[in-house]
Amino acid sequence: MARPCKLSIPCVTTGMPAEQALGRIGLYPASSGGIGMAILSTLSDEKIQETYENHPEIPSFQVELMT
Repeated sequence: MARPCKLSIPCVTTGMPAEQALGRIGLYPASSGGIGMAILSTLSDEKIQETYENHPEIPSFQVELMT
């Protein structure tokens, strides 16, 4: 069981499996943060298009179509 913390992040007891501890962390879109953007910048344009092809929008990006 997690111990209460003074911060807004959960404390974990020793011995907690890594996947359980990581599962407690909130998700943050790669396109919304510096680290995620740095990782995305290493991908080819084709891989990024493939990654976002089924998403109606990319978080933190406003796309204007050229006509």
